[in-house]
Amino acid sequence: MESKKINGEWPVLPETNTASAEGGYKHWLVNCILAIKWAMNREKVIENRISFFGTSQGGGASLLLGSIFQNKGVRCVAADLAFLTNYPMALNNTKALEGAYSLVLCGLSMSHDKAVGFKALGYFDTILHARRLTCPVLLTAGEKDTICPPETIESLFKLLPGTRSYSYFDNLSHRYSREFIQMISAWFRMYS
Repeated sequence: MESKKINGEWPVLPETNTASAEGGYKHWLVNCILAIKWAMNREKVIENRISFFGTSQGGGASLLLGSIFQNKGVRCVAADLAFLTNYPMALNNTKALEGAYSLVLCGLSMSHDKAVGFKALGYFDTILHARRLTCPVLLTAGEKDTICPPETIESLFKLLPGTRSYSYFDNLSHRYSREFIQMISAWFRMYS
């Protein structure tokens, strides 16, 4: 897929809505999966021993990939301030509408059929992947994060079926934190 910036933003999320999940994140996620499969076939990669981590959209992607690769060697996931989590809750949160989830509304308003656009988002909402996230999952949230509200991340945590950890940081906005780096280092030593 060849995306071009629109008003300084990459349109992956709006394209997901308007293309009814046939474009946008679908292409992005397929490319991630292909890259992971390629890496897993490299000689120096230990078989059945992969883990995913990331912040914001990378955190949401890590959760999606942990779900997709659940029986294909994934050992654990660490998602910091995870985006792509609980769209319905985020859209009812006025703080969230100032952040990344405002792109969801933008995409839905561009969609010819809002119900179809919202259903398309469901394929990428980590809440719907929670039951398949059976590996150990580490989640973090920040009190002052208006981009990925802590309530959305906590709602995912409550649905996870296996070993899990949720850390809520007072005064943390939407940014990498030194604490997360320390936490994933320990998490990966324990589980990967």
